[in-house]
Amino acid sequence: MELKSSLCIFAVCFLAVLAVPTPCNSPKDCAANECCINLMKPDGKRFVDLGMQGRCQQLGTEISECYVRYGSASQPPDQLVFGCPCSSPLICKGRGIYDMPLGELGYCTDP
Repeated sequence: MELKSSLCIFAVCFLAVLAVPTPCNSPKDCAANECCINLMKPDGKRFVDLGMQGRCQQLGTEISECYVRYGSASQPPDQLVFGCPCSSPLICKGRGIYDMPLGELGYCTDP
């Protein structure tokens, strides 16, 4: 019984470590199918860069949220972004809702 409890605790800890996003300062810190998301989102016309790290996030898949301005990508962007583009061949279809100053929100879908 004690071995079973120990294995359960180990499994929970192992899965918790896997769920933690990888911190990044540039896209080079992320995997090939990820982009580096800037954690400091601009508020209106103001943007304060506190030099904080970003986090790695997978490129958009079917029905993932996206910003229309980033569209789709056959490879991740070469700079920090505020939302990952859709993975190719998906496109970001706008929903008519805007997040200023970043632009129209959308979701990844087949072209």
